Order: sequence, then C-alpha cells, then structure tokens
Amino acid sequence: MTKNKSIPIAFFGTPEFSVPILKALNESSEFDVKVVISQPDRPAGRNLKLTPSAVKTWALNQNIPVLTPETCKTEEFLETFKSFEVEASVVVAFGQILNQKLLKVCPDKFINIHASLLPRWRGAAPIQRAVMSGDDVTGVSAQVMVKKLDAGDVVFEVQTKIIDKETSIDLHDRLSNLAAKEIVKGLKSYLEGHAERQVQDESLVTYAAKIEKNETWIDWSKSALEIWNHIRGLALGPGGTTNYKNKRLKIIQAKPILSADLIEYAKDVKNKKNGEIVFIDDEGFYVLCGKDLLGITQVQPESKPAMKAKDFINGSGLKIGDLLEENK
Repeated sequence: MTKNKSIPIAFFGTPEFSVPILKALNESSEFDVKVVISQPDRPAGRNLKLTPSAVKTWALNQNIPVLTPETCKTEEFLETFKSFEVEASVVVAFGQILNQKLLKVCPDKFINIHASLLPRWRGAAPIQRAVMSGDDVTGVSAQVMVKKLDAGDVVFEVQTKIIDKETSIDLHDRLSNLAAKEIVKGLKSYLEGHAERQVQDESLVTYAAKIEKNETWIDWSKSALEIWNHIRGLALGPGGTTNYKNKRLKIIQAKPILSADLIEYAKDVKNKKNGEIVFIDDEGFYVLCGKDLLGITQVQPESKPAMKAKDFINGSGLKIGDLLEENK
C-alpha cells in the first residue's frame, strides 16, 4: 500500500551520520523524499575501489533517485534539481557548499542539521571539538541555510549531556539517532509555520575547525583530564598519538587519575618527567602528565591492530621510567 505523503523534499547527505535521518524522513507519512543528492563515489579500502557513500547506498536500496554531482554549482545540476519540484530540502553532512542560486529554489526551506548547539561549534568538526574541549552538553540544531556558514536562524534543537567516558564515536552515533527522532516533527512544525526562528547570538560563536594531523600529538604537560578529552575527542579520527621508542603509539582507552589519588599509584613523582611511565599494574600503565596520572588501558602500536595495554607491555618490554613523547 502506497503511503499518502504530503510534502515533497530533497535530501543532501553523504556519510553514515546522515542515514538514520534520511530513513526517518523516508518512512514518515509527512514527507516524500523525491531525490537524494550525495557526494560522488570515492576510492576506499586497500585496493582503492570506487565506493558509493553510505547515503547513496541506502537511498538506492529504497529505489530513491540519487544524484552525485562533483559540484552543485553548475547550471546543469540546478536545472536537474528543479525538475524534481521539491518544496524543501534537508542537508546533513553533505560535504559541499551550496550556493545562493540553489538555496533560492526553496527560499528559507533549505534546512541544515548540524551536530552542535549553535552558535557553539560552527564548522567542520563540531562533535570532536565539543569532546576535546570538555563540554558537558551538546546536541543537534536545525538551521535555515544562509550564505554564511552555519549562521542561519535555528528552528529547532535537541540537547543532550556528554557522558564522561563517551568518545566522539559514541557521541556521533547518539546525535545521529537524536536528530532522526526529532526531524519529522521539527521539520513539519517549521514548514507549517509553527516553529519560532531563533537568531543566533554572534557574540557566542565558536568555530569547530577541521582536525589537522598535527593535532593528534598528546601534550603530556597538560592535565590528565585535558589529555583524556583530547584522546576521546579524536576517536573519530585520526586519534590521539604519542611516540614510544621513536614509533607512533595511538592511545585508544585511558582513565584520568587525579592528584588526590596519586598516592595509590606512585609514591614519589616529584622528580619524574611529564610523559614518564611511573606505575604498571594488571590493567595497564600510568603516565605522569602535569600534576596527574593518565592510566592507559588500550593502545594501537604503529602498523598493528588495537590491543590491551597489558598485551602491549608484554610485547614491547615497556617498563617504569620509559618516556612517551610528542612528535619530534
């Protein structure tokens, strides 16, 4: 039996994060997803085989038409897009800047789902930056797309606490599902004129710049909590790393040991260096950082799979007094 869907829409998206939101829209009785626009197939895997995006794969399995332009700025794409006669568009981690000509096809009805509570963390890496900065709360915002990046009026948002042990991978998945739960109700409310548009306060803007490779290196002079936030924030990629015996060592899981608890792990750290291994037990090894310790429980050595810290100790010969260092 065919669903009686009322509002024809387009969906722009590319990675796995976007899929639950597209799925929710497609399965609702309120919207008819006429077309999906995603990034072109890209080389992936060991053999660099051309691979479709997660969104394209899902959409084709649902028999939804898919467009994969290298750029959305051409007249050819614009005319093709217009031919679908959609009334609104939802954009979720698409990966291209949409120009004004395209936005004017559906004036004030290009709605972008952004993984932060705008105006905090506009830009490319909001999930990683929120975790790296030790934020307590984040969420997803739906904003009307304008020329300036992530600066449009917010039409609905969903807040959530960031759990202490949560990595950016965990948060990524939760935010995607939160957005999927709210998208149908929130979008319908806005398109029907019931949602109040909230202008972003420019004085509160922060920017979530793209993660650069040189940011992966752990600064052992920082506190254990700052370093743990750094590690779990970079879990989505490329990961928090250090040098051990001139080889890269990625830290996967850890736990901060605060100053008050130091006596349980190391009696005398006064003459030790930041990055020095000061204690080893059955769970892993403990590194001096600032005035605290960071307990390392899972690592990934260079060119090897992730492993428990205990197994790394046995295989590498790591011992008390050894140093972990930043890239030289």
